[in-house]
Amino acid sequence: MALQAVVSDYYFLLFLICWLGHALIWVRAINWMHGIRSQAAWTDLVRLAMHFILSGLPFLWFLYAGFHAPEPFWESWPVPLGWLLESYLWLVFCLGLVLFPIVWISYLLRREPAGSISQKSEVHDIGKALGRRPVGLGPRGWKANLPGNQAFEVALVERELQLARLPASLDGLRILHISDVHFCGRPDRAYFERVFHLAAQRPADLLIVTGDLVDSPKHYHWVNLFRLLKPSLGKYAILGNHDVLYDARQTTKLMMEQGFTMLDGQSQQIMLRDTPVLLAGNVAPWVLPVPDMSGHPLNDAFRLALIHTPDQFRWAVQHQFNLVLAGHNHGGQIRLPGFGSIFVPSKTGRRYDGGVFQEKQTLLHVSRGLSGGHPVRYFCRPEVTWITLRK
Repeated sequence: MALQAVVSDYYFLLFLICWLGHALIWVRAINWMHGIRSQAAWTDLVRLAMHFILSGLPFLWFLYAGFHAPEPFWESWPVPLGWLLESYLWLVFCLGLVLFPIVWISYLLRREPAGSISQKSEVHDIGKALGRRPVGLGPRGWKANLPGNQAFEVALVERELQLARLPASLDGLRILHISDVHFCGRPDRAYFERVFHLAAQRPADLLIVTGDLVDSPKHYHWVNLFRLLKPSLGKYAILGNHDVLYDARQTTKLMMEQGFTMLDGQSQQIMLRDTPVLLAGNVAPWVLPVPDMSGHPLNDAFRLALIHTPDQFRWAVQHQFNLVLAGHNHGGQIRLPGFGSIFVPSKTGRRYDGGVFQEKQTLLHVSRGLSGGHPVRYFCRPEVTWITLRK
């Protein structure tokens, strides 16, 4: 009876703690599901069910109970079901009380690695520059008009990364990193033209594109926008999981016509500034196999990996790549001030949502991307990034 009195007095607080623990489980499950290889209809149904469990069940519970502790209605259930419900309530309470603060504090303490030595950003409001919001045509376009949406505010980011094993001849090499353009008609073409014209005004030695180029069977021809970008030493790209939903061969062909070397599942050694550089492209789990590195024993070649999802970062660390460029996670698209991202399409959750990360001597840069299937951005502007390598 004493426990029941405590529950009644502090019901709303206890409900909130349980809801936070419940959210930790199901947000993690939803993120993990977005990182698996399957992109079939059944996976969409599973994700939809998970979203209902995440938000619908607490809503129904609160709708039933209001602000007062309900009677333990499950006592009339068969014993195993009642036991399971009570056990789950205790589990989510403990997670909300203990694990949620740990997750929150770990975000507040998160810092970019020492290898990220400088960063500056310049924001361009493309809608303001065009005199209109470039919403374009297509599903979910209404989301672009939500109040405060930053989907058309593009950050031009300059970073300097210090790499311990960088050859002296590559000191100062500038890489223009673009990811996740999602050509689908939304935003419209004028948005991308404006962004690419801005990008073309700054010098770059290499252009690296890390996937999710075409997101509609009607917009393959938008790939020709990459012709506006003219790096001095070459263009390299990989596909992404959205590209393989459509005609990946057509996308690859059009990218090659724009001067790109496509590295999906491949590796090759090139010469940059008279220095050997090993490039590899990993689009697993959606494009297999991963590059075979057995023919590239460790030597003096600088190693640069293009991966679509940061879930493949461990593979890059295992093969001792110096620098890894990735996309896919979009920074989470919606970030809560002081807490960070929530929904991130990755098996590792929000661990590599966006920015620079380091494991051993391998640096990873994850782009927030330029677009996405849902034109929604809060505290997570789309970006184009120039990375200057420093020894």
